[in-house]
Amino acid sequence: MVVFLAAVAFAARAGLFAFAAGFGAWAITLLPIFVGGMSS
Repeated sequence: MVVFLAAVAFAARAGLFAFAAGFGAWAITLLPIFVGGMSS
């Protein structure tokens, strides 16, 4: 049971990290386009 909970916690943490990394990459890609569109 403890091993199961540890595995769930690890998977959740890994998933959250992957989501944060993907969101960061998406934001870095779109931010210059958004700022460029606003300034022009």
